[in-house]
This record gives sequence, structure tokens and C-alpha cells, in this order.
Amino acid sequence: MPRLGWHKRVEESLEEVGQAWNYEILRPRVVHFIRDKVIQFEYHPDVCWLYRGPSKERPNAIVGEIESRHPDSKRVCGDTILAGQVVYKYAECYLFKEESRFGSELSEDVEVSMSGSTRRKVTYSKDERVLAKPNVQAFFLVVEDYKEDFERYVSTILEITGIVRDVQVFSLPRGLYKSQMINRLKRIKWLREKYKP
Repeated sequence: MPRLGWHKRVEESLEEVGQAWNYEILRPRVVHFIRDKVIQFEYHPDVCWLYRGPSKERPNAIVGEIESRHPDSKRVCGDTILAGQVVYKYAECYLFKEESRFGSELSEDVEVSMSGSTRRKVTYSKDERVLAKPNVQAFFLVVEDYKEDFERYVSTILEITGIVRDVQVFSLPRGLYKSQMINRLKRIKWLREKYKP
């Protein structure tokens, strides 16, 4: 069996650590930004942990993005700003009913139109899905190198926009096996204390 690429190893490691710490992993990883009952756009985070929030319908969220290239200010800025928009007023997720402890049951099937010329519609079944409106509390950026450059980027974005409460940058070198990545992430125990699942 071929070895997983770096990005996939990091993604799976973050999900396994999140589950081990009793966070719920957002599946499917789709956040709709809805206005006037129309999906303005979708956001697909690399990883998203959900945990208790103000209510079952409004879980807190930690969003993780994985940057596997040289510092790219445009990409990092976009990811940070998108993560910062995940607040219950604008963001909706439709979780699988049997797999989630968050969200409110749909009283009827939900059909939402996608804004723009595609005329695409998304339908969610009341028997299969629940609605959650997450609130982002932290944004994690995982990089393989150039940690200081990325930290400078995100701290500047945070200072200018103020849209994300907490931003952290972690470095996981390309040569690590998945088990090594998991061990390194599990050492960051203050995360678990700071954001109680």
C-alpha cells in the first residue's frame, strides 16, 4: 500500500487527535454561507472539530487548514478570512443525523439554491440530516516549513480583521509518519484544556 501524501497524513492525524480528545469531526466538511435563503458560497475546511457551544444547534468549532507549499499570502489570507466567517448568523452545516450529537432535526426536507448562474440546488432529507450553525473559536494552520513566515502572515491578518479569536500555526515536517504526527499533536495538551470538548 503506497504511503499517504503529506497533506492527507496531516488531515487524518488532526481528525484522529480530535476524536481521541472527544471532539466531533465535521462530516461532510461543507459549510454553507447563506443569505436570504440562498447559498452565497461554500467553504470546505481541511479539518473542522466541533464541541459544545451555546446550544446543541450552535456548536463551537476549531477550523484547521493545511498549507503544504511555500508561504502563499493569498491562500493563507483567504483561508483565515473564510474560517473567521463561520459564525451562526451566516454559516450552516447539515450533519448526518445518526453520526452527530449536534444540530436540530429538520421538520421537512430542505432545498437551498446556490447563488449564481449555475442554478444548482442542494437538498437535505429530514430523515438523514440535522442543521447546525457553528461558531468558530480558533483557526489552526498546519505547515511543513516556514513557520515564522506563516505566523507573521496570520498575525497581521488577525490584527487587521479581528475576525478570528485565536490563531495558531503548527509545523509538521514532510518526513514524519502519520503516527509521529499524531504523537506530536497530542503533546499540545493545552489545546484540549483551552477548548473543552
